[in-house]
Amino acid sequence: MTAATTSANKKSYFSARFMSKLSDDMKLFISNLFFQLLCLPVIVAILIRVYYYENHNLYYNDSEYTPFIIIAVISFCLSIAMGIVIPMMNFRYLYNKSLVDMNYSLPLTHRQRFLADFFSGLSVYIIPALIGAAVAGIELLIGSAFIDMSEVLRSVPDFIRMGTVVIMGMILLYAVSVFAISFAGSTFEALFSIAAVNIMIPSFISVTWINIVKAANYGLTDESIVKNFTFFTTSPIGVFGYFIHSASVSSFNRYSSAFTDSMYTNFMLRTLLFTAAVVFITYLLYRHRKAEDVSKPYVYKAFYYAIMSVAVYCIFSLLNMTKLSSGILAAFIISGILWFVMEVIRRRGFKRFWTAAVSFGVTSAAVLCVIKAIDATHGLGRAKATPSASSVTDVEIELFSFIDSKNVFHDKQIINDAIELNKELVDRHFRYDEYEYELSDYDPDMYTGNRTHKGKYILDETDITITYYTGSGSAMIRTYLVPSEMLTKLVSDIITSEEYADQTADELYRRSLRKANDEYYAYYDEIDENEAKYCSFNINDKVNIGKLAVFTAAEGKELTEAIRRDIIDMTPEDLRNSEYYCELENQIITSAFKNTIDFFEKHDVKYKKNSEELIDEIDYSERTIIINSDPEYIFPKVLFENNKGYGYIRSYEYDTSSGFIKLTTTLSTGAYSRGGGYESGTVGIDSSNKKAAEQLLEIASPVVAGEKVIAEIQISNAYLYIPDRPGYRDIVESAKAAL
Repeated sequence: MTAATTSANKKSYFSARFMSKLSDDMKLFISNLFFQLLCLPVIVAILIRVYYYENHNLYYNDSEYTPFIIIAVISFCLSIAMGIVIPMMNFRYLYNKSLVDMNYSLPLTHRQRFLADFFSGLSVYIIPALIGAAVAGIELLIGSAFIDMSEVLRSVPDFIRMGTVVIMGMILLYAVSVFAISFAGSTFEALFSIAAVNIMIPSFISVTWINIVKAANYGLTDESIVKNFTFFTTSPIGVFGYFIHSASVSSFNRYSSAFTDSMYTNFMLRTLLFTAAVVFITYLLYRHRKAEDVSKPYVYKAFYYAIMSVAVYCIFSLLNMTKLSSGILAAFIISGILWFVMEVIRRRGFKRFWTAAVSFGVTSAAVLCVIKAIDATHGLGRAKATPSASSVTDVEIELFSFIDSKNVFHDKQIINDAIELNKELVDRHFRYDEYEYELSDYDPDMYTGNRTHKGKYILDETDITITYYTGSGSAMIRTYLVPSEMLTKLVSDIITSEEYADQTADELYRRSLRKANDEYYAYYDEIDENEAKYCSFNINDKVNIGKLAVFTAAEGKELTEAIRRDIIDMTPEDLRNSEYYCELENQIITSAFKNTIDFFEKHDVKYKKNSEELIDEIDYSERTIIINSDPEYIFPKVLFENNKGYGYIRSYEYDTSSGFIKLTTTLSTGAYSRGGGYESGTVGIDSSNKKAAEQLLEIASPVVAGEKVIAEIQISNAYLYIPDRPGYRDIVESAKAAL
């Protein structure tokens, strides 16, 4: 009987404490609710008004809404800041001597008091946000009943997902703030600790990664940090980074739902687990605090020294990255000033101040050792790390020299190709002395001006960025400069894959959609398929002269579907061996595109493919030809060598003393220039040499997939390649003689 009564009393004490705290925080609740009602509901009201004007073809001025948007943004920031104010108020007895005795004397266990205070404050912080979201949702439902807002309604699931990310970030900010307060015994230290923890966690992760990137300097990029779950899930700043990254990925890629779903699920799970761990650790620290600890600057000094050590580490790292000879000295001075000022504040004077100098010296030495260790191990060996094929679910390829957009692929063959390319590059870099290369006799000192193209010497280097998305939801980014011949298999497999076919067909169709009176201008994301009147496509022939082809929306869909089927049916061998026909927008059409060619014939789409017709259509004043026989494609050997500082550089400012590698083959998927300056001068095409020009044009193509090139030609503004095939050299030599 007594035990049951005691248990009931404990439960009632917890409830009483929880309700009492809610009552005490009612002013904060009302303030927070006011801020939240000025956030999302105001934005939705603006959106409804805009759609009303658009639906009724009424004029409106965007600038009229600017003040309200500013009000919504400021209110949102103030509401987020309540995640610091509310913990400071709910747990103020931890740093206020006049309140601690009363709170600790109540008939509550440490757990009851902590949980009641924690969750009452969290309710005051989160419930207004949920109310604001609910009001905005009601507004949207009412507005959509009278106004066509179908485009917005389709995005509601994405808005809900982004909303849950914001809520998770708010919960994490609240939990981290309570965690920081649990270490402090005074008001200043409590505020300082909250700011320090929220800043130092993402700063430490970011600076450490930058140290690794600078030390490894091959393949790693600073950008990786904004796709890293360690960064995303351990601080409110990281959650904000995930919000921005997730929103950009969702808008940039229409085909990334699989890995964005995985990324979102993993983000929410990891952030929830991290937040739970923070709350649990906070409770342990809270439970071991005593009433007499209040008024101490820091109850747990280790926490203070951890914050200050991270600050010193960040200062030393950032100044070390400047590569200035005075960088380390400057780091000592700046961090020393910060350290001693904080020591004076913490000690409330200069008591035993010599220990502050000792602790600073030890911390500085430890920080320098960490930085030097990262440097000595080439970024802790991260540059050598490549993922296993079984762990990668998707790969994002950024290769704008050959593929028009940044694409995400789930295809295992493409994933394997990317990993194999990555492994080969890493092996060539870290075991460079085991590879032998045939060097070119190209001497850059013999030339001035543009280095990309000097006579027969052509600098062949391409940027590629590979982002691996793993089953756990994490991402690994690698960026390299590579010769195009190393990309042949990867690019060929990409542009003949089913995923690429689906993406290309959808993009071509979506971008071709037009409304009335906008033949030459497209508003890609604003035109609904049901609203489109027709489709418009630019078709370029081999000499890069284009024409506009216009179809109905249904015919445009039929054309892009034909292209999709043709890409799926095409093999890398077809890409290499088929005859080039034309280019539709940025998609190459060859003789392997049977369905597409049938569509062209059915709809009487004219394009020039006969060499005589092609030359005749060039304006007489531009009817010129330039030829470069036996071009030599070269690649800087230093970019393969294990020399710190030359692993990945976007500019041409690198040491070329080790020479240039002579490449065997090259890769091209379009009639674009790699530079200027050919072996021969410009020759006008007239009746005396027209036949020779036609013969060259007949065998030339803007597409070459991993073949040796025996000549490059430029006709008008088109850059074409002649591969090393039977009989082609004789044609080239004969044409050279005639020209």
